[in-house]
Amino acid sequence: MFVLSIGVLIALSLAAADSGGRTFLVRYAKLIFWSTVVTVAAVGAYTIWQQRELWASDELAKLLLPEYQGSYFYFYILTRIVAPYLIAFIFSLILLAVVARLNKRGGDRFFEVEESYLAATSIFLVAYPGVFFYFLLLFSVYTFWHLWERVRGRRDRRLPLYGLWAPVGLATFLLAQYWLATTPLWLLLKI
Repeated sequence: MFVLSIGVLIALSLAAADSGGRTFLVRYAKLIFWSTVVTVAAVGAYTIWQQRELWASDELAKLLLPEYQGSYFYFYILTRIVAPYLIAFIFSLILLAVVARLNKRGGDRFFEVEESYLAATSIFLVAYPGVFFYFLLLFSVYTFWHLWERVRGRRDRRLPLYGLWAPVGLATFLLAQYWLATTPLWLLLKI
C-alpha cells in the first residue's frame, strides 16, 4: 500500500502543478479516484487472504481462525485492514458531496471541476486516522499561505487549494509513516 499511495500522491502533485497535468486531471480525476479505491480494495482482499493463509499454516495461530475462535479473525481484519480505508472512503465521499454543494451554491467559483476528486483521492490514501492530521496540516498550510500573502501586501489575491490537496496528502502520509504512527495521539485514534 505504501508504494501505491506514494506513487499516486506524487503523480497527482505533479499533475496539479503543471498546466498540461491539469488538463489530464480534468479528464481523469474521477477515474483516478475510483481506480485507487478499487486497487486498495483489491490489495486489502489479497492481504486478508494472505493473513488467513499465514494463520492457517501455523498450529497455534490457526486456533484464531473462525473455525476455532468464532469472530476474532473478522474483528482482526476489520480493525487492521478494512476500517482505516473504509473510514477514509466515507470521509472522501462526504468531501465530494460538500465540495459539489458549495460549488453549486457559489456558481462554480470556489473549486475547479476535478478538484473534488483530487481532494477525495488524497484523503482516501492517507487513511484513518491520518485524515484528521491531513485536515489539520491543510488548514495550517493554507492559513500560513494567507498570512504570507498579507505580509507581502497581496491581500486581494485568490489562493486556491487546488495545488495543495495532493502535496499535503503526501506530506501527511510520510509524516504518518515515519513519525505520527508512534505518537500517543495516533495510537489513541487508531482503531
